[in-house]
Amino acid sequence: MIFILSKYKRVETGGALVGYYSEQAIVIIHATGPGPRGRRTATSVIVDGEYTTEFCHNLNQLSDGYLYYVGDWHVHHKGILVPSFLDKKASKILIESKASPIPCIAYLIFSTNMENVRAYNMSLETQDEVEIKKCLTPEWVLDFL
Repeated sequence: MIFILSKYKRVETGGALVGYYSEQAIVIIHATGPGPRGRRTATSVIVDGEYTTEFCHNLNQLSDGYLYYVGDWHVHHKGILVPSFLDKKASKILIESKASPIPCIAYLIFSTNMENVRAYNMSLETQDEVEIKKCLTPEWVLDFL
């Protein structure tokens, strides 16, 4: 993800998050970029849905269903690390489409320099900011890194 952020400093970028749900937490293992047909501007990113869906599906297959799409990440250049109206609209569409097997998605919003990040648990009703914790990677996940 650091490479993706440093490559596109003047435009928004983002992608999908892959992981699993455990003990009331969403655990993120992988992150994609926007994909080859993704579009980036100074104020928005549109990810290549075909690319990110295939990436998530492949990891789901390789992990026998243990890893799956859990949310999205992207950059906000203005330093306002809260979900925009369009972020909320996009997350609602993703939740309603059942892109993830859980009824909510993780949403990570980074500052351009990657020094700041905020995480949100997005559901159909709420967009709650949640704590980010680093944890050790479970041994069973190492085969998929």
